[in-house]
Amino acid sequence: MARTAHSPIGTTKVLGYVRVSTEEQAERGVSLDAQRAKLEAYATLYDLELVEVIVDAGVSAKSFDRPGLQHALSLLRKGKTQALLVAKLDRLTRSMRDLGTLVEEELVKGKWALLSVAEQLDTRTAPGRLVLNIATTRLILTNADSKGMLAAGGVVKSSPAAANPLPQSRGAVHSAEIEYALGNLSSNKVYAWTPDDYKVSKLTQEYFANFIKKGAPNGPGLPTWPAANSSNGGGGSGGGGDTVQVMRLDVESHAEPDKNRARYLFLDQLPTKR
Repeated sequence: MARTAHSPIGTTKVLGYVRVSTEEQAERGVSLDAQRAKLEAYATLYDLELVEVIVDAGVSAKSFDRPGLQHALSLLRKGKTQALLVAKLDRLTRSMRDLGTLVEEELVKGKWALLSVAEQLDTRTAPGRLVLNIATTRLILTNADSKGMLAAGGVVKSSPAAANPLPQSRGAVHSAEIEYALGNLSSNKVYAWTPDDYKVSKLTQEYFANFIKKGAPNGPGLPTWPAANSSNGGGGSGGGGDTVQVMRLDVESHAEPDKNRARYLFLDQLPTKR
């Protein structure tokens, strides 16, 4: 059955903002046309009224000193529209200081809202403001070393050509479980959620609720989540065994041996080795 997506808070008038620096113009998916297409598709999906798309071409995001952005901010501050829509947060800024000022002086006070397609950010809602916090953290990490590049495990202090290639992804990204645990899959219209997704989400919510209320995840009708304790190796490097199990949350959830246990125990011992 086809679904019709709706804005969380009714129809909102939004300004679109697209930006590209000179070196990015040839990159796939970063072009002004590609960004504009994403904004138009997002606005249609969420019943937003896209009043205008404002362009900054060939300029950096290191500061807010951009004619297009200043025009957009002026319209927002005058109440001409209610929100700013970008294809990705870094189209708006790469400066932690500028983003922090924007959040503290305008977004937190509800003067206008910020929406981003890539981050699924919508500061009109509480979950959206949580996403902004996460996105801000990512921006901090990305800017951790302006001469390096961010990789799994930290910043590689070398040029991209000399750095080791990143390993191919083998699973979900960090924090991907948030929508399942909070039970708000339906608010994210980007993915085609299946009945299995909602089944896993319901299970995850029940485990989390039990843990919050009772300090243990197990409850009626739930697959048993074994406790890790000193008798089965769950007490740390001094545990009495190595049979600790982890819980795999899936369509058919089950406990299974922790295949990475030896690695964790080894890492636990490193601070005490001389």
